[in-house]
Amino acid sequence: MPQSKEMKNILDSWKKLKKNLYKSVRENKLQEAQKQVSRFITDSQTNINKKVDKDVDSIKKKFVKEKNHIEKILDTALKKEVKKVTDFINEQKKELDNLQKSIQKFAKKTKKKKKKVTKKKVAKKKTTKKKVTKKKVSKKSTAKKATKK
Repeated sequence: MPQSKEMKNILDSWKKLKKNLYKSVRENKLQEAQKQVSRFITDSQTNINKKVDKDVDSIKKKFVKEKNHIEKILDTALKKEVKKVTDFINEQKKELDNLQKSIQKFAKKTKKKKKKVTKKKVAKKKTTKKKVTKKKVSKKSTAKKATKK
């Protein structure tokens, strides 16, 4: 894995600090060693923060890019599924319409047959009833006439 310039700088400054610390400890210059350590810490902290900020920005960009890519894939998949469902519904609707038409044709044929059969039966019944009622009316009217005289 290649190291970036910032990391190389940090590692180089660490090596220099180590050397200087050993010298300072040998010569009993502890205050100088403290100053060097604090300087190293502040320098390395700023360098690390810069690197982390750059990395965070690049990670954010990658995350947004991946998120958009995934959303795009999901949208296309969702659109395909919705299209399949609508096609299926339209196909079923056509089949239902065809079935309804055939049922209506069949129902019309059966209604016509029933009407023909019922009309014949009703007509026969009406004529017989009328004859019976006429006979009764005529007998009653002659009987009434006879009683009135």
